[in-house]
Amino acid sequence: MPQQALTIARTLLDARRQRLHDNETGIPWILWSTLWCAAVVTLGFSFMFGVENARIQLTMTAALTATIALMFVLIAELDYPFRGDAGISPHSWYQIQRQLHSDR
Repeated sequence: MPQQALTIARTLLDARRQRLHDNETGIPWILWSTLWCAAVVTLGFSFMFGVENARIQLTMTAALTATIALMFVLIAELDYPFRGDAGISPHSWYQIQRQLHSDR
């Protein structure tokens, strides 16, 4: 029985360690710069395929810009899964710690 408890505790600590590591890592700067360059090129091409009506051209470019901006926000949010509004709080970890300390 003590061996099983140690295995469970080790698994729990390994998962916590992995979560902390995942929270520190992110998308490398080279990938972010590539994404920004692709966004600029895409927006540049949207002007090359211009239409005669300037209002429609601006609306299409604004929609494309909004789509790219939303994709960047989504990438940033998913890059750090334990932060921000969609983050997972450490509340459960604190409950487990209290239970472990109260059993002593």
